[in-house]
Amino acid sequence: MTLEILERQVEEARANAVNYAERCEQFISGCDLAAAIAVCNELSIDPPQCSLTATTENAQRLRNAAARKLADPKWWAKALETQAIRRYEHGQLVQGNVTNFVSDGLAAYHAKYKAKRYG
Repeated sequence: MTLEILERQVEEARANAVNYAERCEQFISGCDLAAAIAVCNELSIDPPQCSLTATTENAQRLRNAAARKLADPKWWAKALETQAIRRYEHGQLVQGNVTNFVSDGLAAYHAKYKAKRYG
């Protein structure tokens, strides 16, 4: 039962990835990387790290990398999946359903998807 709940929560979160990527792409196209990063902050997702004010070549490279990530639906899907798993696991912890460091639902989720990935 708990595996199905977690899978549904992850799928609902991942379904929004394209919307967030498009929203950030609009900000980035308008030269407003700070607004794109703010979208992450609104959702309590750790944004790609970069300086918005530094003028070095490395700082520019990091800003470009951050812009690419924020406009990428795959990056958003992974970030939203991670967030959904953390929220689920926090709820399980509050309910006292976490033993051996993870809930049964999260252990089943990882086992199922590890088998799919590594076959």
